[in-house]
Amino acid sequence: FVINVDPRDGAVNQLVITEPTVKTFTAGGAVSMDGLSVTVKYKKEYNQDDETVAFADFASKEVKLFDAAGNDVTANLNKLAEIVKVGDTTVPVKVKYENGEASFNITVSNPVQSLTLNTDEVKKAYKFGETVSLDGLVVTANLTYGSVTVEDATVSDISNLTASLGEKTVTVSYAGKSASFDINVTDYVVLLTANQTSFSCDVLTETVTFDGLVLTATYASGATKDVTASATNDASAATPGAKEVTFTYAE
Repeated sequence: FVINVDPRDGAVNQLVITEPTVKTFTAGGAVSMDGLSVTVKYKKEYNQDDETVAFADFASKEVKLFDAAGNDVTANLNKLAEIVKVGDTTVPVKVKYENGEASFNITVSNPVQSLTLNTDEVKKAYKFGETVSLDGLVVTANLTYGSVTVEDATVSDISNLTASLGEKTVTVSYAGKSASFDINVTDYVVLLTANQTSFSCDVLTETVTFDGLVLTATYASGATKDVTASATNDASAATPGAKEVTFTYAE
């Protein structure tokens, strides 16, 4: 039988790369290999002079570029910049010619442009002194190219937000960008005090009148307010003995 052997099989001893002039690119943008060349050094037994190939001649000389996944990107360099990661990513580029290979790195930059907060599932109405929860908050970083969900964003101090009343702002920060949303803190009654200064009993109508009755609502914040409440128990004078009247107040 006959074995056909490529006379150049294994001829390359080394590839020496002259790296591109520009090595940092914007994610999703154009990638240039201007200035890239490879010098092919052959094994001595092949008695062949070194050969330098510029990138413009890669296709005709069958020199190829590959990404980290092994995809041929010689004719589609922009594929190297399709990186959806935050910040700067080091991207290896491999040069292959015959049996020789060498590699260099480029940097793909993908900075955060803004943050988007999805607060649909976040509790926003709180009572005074209630603990604020951020459960359900989804933070998305909008990048120059693409977007990613962020798990390690920084949140402003929420430990004392409900120590005062009204609208409060929660600020979320990541990679130099921030976004915010509001919660609302309201007061609530913790004690209702009846201060009775006088009363009268009409034995004919069998009713009791509380002249001068003052009801004071005390709130969780410590604030107080005189209020009007409704009696829920019968204050009838139809039967003798002590009577208890319960007043109810709600806002």
